[in-house]
Amino acid sequence: GFLRDYNKTHLYGKGVYFARDARYPIYKGYAVFEGTTCCTELLYCRMVCGESTVGKETYIRPPPKSSSDPRSHEFESMIDSISDPTIFVATNDFQSYPVFKFVVQDKLRKANQFNSQVPVNSQSQQRLSGVVCPNNHSLTSFRAPHQYFICDVCKQNVATNDLLYGCRSCNWDMCVPCSRNRVPSNNHSSSNLRANNNYNQSYQKKKQ
Repeated sequence: GFLRDYNKTHLYGKGVYFARDARYPIYKGYAVFEGTTCCTELLYCRMVCGESTVGKETYIRPPPKSSSDPRSHEFESMIDSISDPTIFVATNDFQSYPVFKFVVQDKLRKANQFNSQVPVNSQSQQRLSGVVCPNNHSLTSFRAPHQYFICDVCKQNVATNDLLYGCRSCNWDMCVPCSRNRVPSNNHSSSNLRANNNYNQSYQKKKQ
């Protein structure tokens, strides 16, 4: 279970807080993205809610179920809304337990961090001729700063320091094997370019 003694701020009463939607802890600032990976960890938990009531900041324990009889049983949990609850407060340490741990990556934060690390006009960068990103931007070579980069064509992770071709404006990257399949040769330039254009068109349809 979880110890509710660690709870210092309690808008809906003192207890262990759980959010129905994963975006709540991410966008409300509870999840901390650290390091070069820009990752954080979220726990998927199960909770025995029992009979719930809307909590208040002053509640140390849930109120009794019967307002006319203070000695009646307490509510088992507190929530933020009766009609559409999104926050659940467990008042007993044994009411909940973790089931899965998810590792979440903030791709926009990672892209911004990477953009600040790699100079755009670096002499070590080379442009990939004949191949563009789905938005028709040219691709520039770079070395993956960590192992969490993914090729947007084959969807495979690349190792740290592996060579990639990418568009930083779109945060779109391509590994070397995929780039070799898409670079037009002297004998098959038209067919390869046509295949690349078809891929770009299908990518645009997915975005729409």
